[in-house]
Amino acid sequence: MPGILSVDFDYFIDVSSKERDLYFPRISEKIPLTKYKYLWEKRYSKFPMLKKLGVRENYYF
Repeated sequence: MPGILSVDFDYFIDVSSKERDLYFPRISEKIPLTKYKYLWEKRYSKFPMLKKLGVRENYYF
């Protein structure tokens, strides 16, 4: 059976690990979608610069 590597898209966002810990909510796949959306809405209102984040330059190769 072949092995599969899965990389989440958030790996490619152009922020440091410190910024990721500060700006991104700590969430689990087990939480309901409505709560997930609510947590991100709170983060976007608290940290408006999140809307301007892009992907790492080496993402486009």
